[in-house]
Formats: sequence, structure tokens, C-alpha cells
Amino acid sequence: HSFPTRRSSDLSREKPEHGYKFIKCETCLGMEIAKLDFGDYAIKGHLDLIVIERKQSVCELTNNIGKDRDRFESELQRMVNTGVKFRFVVVEDYYSSIFHQKFTRMHPNAIFESIHSLEIKYNVHFIFAGTAEMGHKIVRSLLLKAHKYRQEGLV
Repeated sequence: HSFPTRRSSDLSREKPEHGYKFIKCETCLGMEIAKLDFGDYAIKGHLDLIVIERKQSVCELTNNIGKDRDRFESELQRMVNTGVKFRFVVVEDYYSSIFHQKFTRMHPNAIFESIHSLEIKYNVHFIFAGTAEMGHKIVRSLLLKAHKYRQEGLV
């Protein structure tokens, strides 16, 4: 599947009423809701290039690296096994929230160390966006840059 230069079509596995929406414009062909085997956002026709997992809060992330760790690590491992080049987890919260949370029994240092362990083990980048609005901007930018550089033969 090919796209005109500077255009990207984003896939999302999230329900339309949840998550980010990407409308058709000069730099984006819009968004299609489709089943993805892992992650929440990818580029149609370039599922090997970039996958982005979205977390709405440090609380959600903590659940994933705590009680749901096996499932979460399986998802990250599938990204690695299928050769996805760029893997991201975008968290709509502030990094410092890890140390100011009251929503889990996990010690803040355990959360902190788990994030870094997963980054190294699965070559996944955790980005703490602070807010949903900034998370949307970051996800859009990552998808557009990945598509642009793929079209230019750089990745």
C-alpha cells in the first residue's frame, strides 16, 4: 500500500469514542478504526514500522506493569517478534505522578525501575505526555515522521 509523500493514514484499535481522532488534512489521510494485534496506533500499510500503545494515566500504566504484567510483556514481545521497528508507550500523565500516586500498592521505585527494565528489554520508548492533548500531538508527530522517513527510504 503506498501513500503520497507527507500523507499518512493512521489505524487505531480503540473505539471511536475513545482515544485520539485524526481527521483528513494536508498531512494525514485520516483515521481508520481496525483491529490491531498489538498497540493502539499504527500506520496502515506500514504495520512493521511503528506501533504506539496509549495509556491514559500512570494508574493504567501501573496496572499494566503490576498485576497485568505478563499480558503487557506478551504484547511488547509480539511487537519485537513481528519486527516492529519503532515501539512507543505514550502515557497521558506526568512522570512525577509515579512518585505522588496513591492508587496502587506498588512502590514508586518499583514502577520507576519496571519502566526502565521494559524500555531496555523490549527497546520500547515510554513518553510521558502530561495531558491527553499533548499525547495526541506526540502520537500524531511520531506517526507522521515515521511515515515521512519511510517514504524517503531513511527507515
